[in-house]
Amino acid sequence: MLAGLAAERLTDAALDRLADLVAAQIKDAEDLELFHDTDVEFHKTILEASGNDFLSRFGKLLQVLGDQGRQAFQKRKSIRQQSIEDHQVILAALQARDPAAAQRAMRQHMVNVRNALREVTGA
Repeated sequence: MLAGLAAERLTDAALDRLADLVAAQIKDAEDLELFHDTDVEFHKTILEASGNDFLSRFGKLLQVLGDQGRQAFQKRKSIRQQSIEDHQVILAALQARDPAAAQRAMRQHMVNVRNALREVTGA
């Protein structure tokens, strides 16, 4: 839902920031620290752009709680690559200002993240 709200509310500056973050991920997908930092910032930017303070704060709390898992599964190149591809789809939907497409893209990304966590943890 937050991605849909963000699609309607993102400023041009925030869209440029998201594009820069994805470009950095593409350029140096092997740099784990860069990937981690840009991944966190990508999601944080979308959360803030949603304009919903409660959901944004809740989303940031989930990011903090999930950071150890994120660091574990991002070590796998295939998982990083899938995440970058997901980010590109999310970004395209946001740039098109298409709330439904942004929601679908983010939902699929979350499914992919869940699957990655299961793959890494065996749970």
